[in-house]
Amino acid sequence: MGHCLLSSDELVTYAEEAWRKAMRDEMEAIDQSQTWELVTTPTSCRPIGLKWIFELKKNARGEVLRHKARPVVKVYVDDLIVIGENDSDISEFKGQIKHFFEMSDIGHLCSYLGIEMVQKEACITLTYALTILDFAKMGDCNPMQAPLEARVKFSQSNSGPSVDSTYFRSLIGSLRYLTHTHPDLTYFVGFLSRFMEHPTSKHLTAIK
Repeated sequence: MGHCLLSSDELVTYAEEAWRKAMRDEMEAIDQSQTWELVTTPTSCRPIGLKWIFELKKNARGEVLRHKARPVVKVYVDDLIVIGENDSDISEFKGQIKHFFEMSDIGHLCSYLGIEMVQKEACITLTYALTILDFAKMGDCNPMQAPLEARVKFSQSNSGPSVDSTYFRSLIGSLRYLTHTHPDLTYFVGFLSRFMEHPTSKHLTAIK
C-alpha cells in the first residue's frame, strides 16, 4: 500500500477511493486538454520523472470541497488566482477560461502559499501575519508606515544584552516567508538576517 503526504503533512494512502478517483479525474482532464501525447522515447534522451501531489481543496470554513491530485513534472502550475475591482469583469474572464480549459471555481481566495486569508469588504487580512505578531508578543502593537527607522545603523558589535538566537532566527524565518505577500519587507528582513548568529536586544527591538 503506497503512502504520500498532503501539503499540510497529513498522511494519506493511495488505497483511499477519493484519492484514486482524483487521480483518474486528473488524467482524464489531461487527455481532454491534449496536454501531451505518448511517444516512443528517443534513444538519445532520458525521460523526466514525475510525482503525484495531493491536496484537499477547502472553503473559508475549512470544509473539504474536493480531493485534488496532480502529476508534477519539474514545474507544473494549475492553480489560478483572479484579482480585479469589478465582479462582472472577473466573472466574464472566468467564463472565457472555462471555455478553453476544464476548471473548477472554489470561490473567494482563502489560502495562498499556505498563508490563510480572511476577506472583508474593506480589506484582506492575512492570518499568518497575525500569528507572527502573537509569536513576537506584539498582538497589541500599533501600526507603522515604515518597517525600520531611516538611517538606523547596526553592527555585529552592537552593545546590549544578548537574546535567544533561536528565537531571533525563528522570527527572521517567519518574516522571510511573509515577504511572499509583503515584498516591501524584503530589504529590511535581509538586513537584519546578518545578525542571526549573535543577536542583541537592539537587533530584537529592530525586528519588532
